[in-house]
Amino acid sequence: MNSLKYGVLSLIILSFLLSCGKTIPFDKEIWESDTSIETANDKLTPRQKMIDSVLEQIEGLSRQEIIMMLGEETETDKFSYYDEELIYVLGPERSFFSIDYEWLLLSFDEDDRLIQSELITD
Repeated sequence: MNSLKYGVLSLIILSFLLSCGKTIPFDKEIWESDTSIETANDKLTPRQKMIDSVLEQIEGLSRQEIIMMLGEETETDKFSYYDEELIYVLGPERSFFSIDYEWLLLSFDEDDRLIQSELITD
């Protein structure tokens, strides 16, 4: 479990360093577009560029409010053990050798309010 925490922390730090000056405000139309997880010339996807804005805007929201904002979660079998959380793909991992994908994992309390958001890789 500690290695997972260190991995998540490393990803957050790396994401911050790589995304400095490359952030854009959340835009629902872009987030939901077919190209939102494709990398551009700077090797970041639109979703990766928007993640800071998304994290600010979803703080304290309910599950339903987040789904209205971000759309339905990404369908995947990769994280079947996260059955109560929402998960959204962000794009290829931001690293020198990008072999995995980055995901936004959202956890909720018993009242369906967001209590934790994490960036994870598969």
